[in-house]
Amino acid sequence: MRVVCGFRTRQENDQAPEVWIPGSAAAMVSLPIGADSSGSATASIQKLTESHPTNEQLRQMMEKTYADFVFQFAPEYASVFTQLKQDHIPFVYHCTAGKDRTGVFTALLLRVLRVPQQTIVEDYALTNEYLISSTDHSVASQKALAQAESTMKSLTPEQRKVLMAADPDYLKAAFAAIDQRYGSFDGFRTQAMGLTGADVLALRTRLLADR
Repeated sequence: MRVVCGFRTRQENDQAPEVWIPGSAAAMVSLPIGADSSGSATASIQKLTESHPTNEQLRQMMEKTYADFVFQFAPEYASVFTQLKQDHIPFVYHCTAGKDRTGVFTALLLRVLRVPQQTIVEDYALTNEYLISSTDHSVASQKALAQAESTMKSLTPEQRKVLMAADPDYLKAAFAAIDQRYGSFDGFRTQAMGLTGADVLALRTRLLADR
């Protein structure tokens, strides 16, 4: 492993620090996504829960959050593509739950690699089956779950499902927002991610077995 890109905020890292394998040569690249001025990614959710939202309001918030990710944090996602362009592979990228911030970057990467959007959305939906394994009892996993429970403790079980779900509509909202602002995904790819046609070809050559 050459590089580990982390999307977690300062607060998240303080609560569940990275534990490195002794002697590891992998470089850690911190690219916080979703934080407010205090370094917290939970403030907006906490504010929303205080307003007693409906399930539909929560879904709309999640759709807006995904669209905000691709615009507000385009520089952070572009930095991950820079690592790929520099051939710093193999590499790992992660957040806390592995669904939202990580899910958005995965979707962007697959679109850059010319994977059909429908295939990307279907792949994302599989997260609902594998997100929280009943056999995962690691300390980091338990801390992440405890943090999520604390943040959403005022919500009903149905509302929690809305926030924790890998709903295809969330990704579709992000792609629709990209098309609306940039005219096409290629417009976003070149203007926001700084990826040329040559970059795309190079990434496809490196990362795809069947092109």
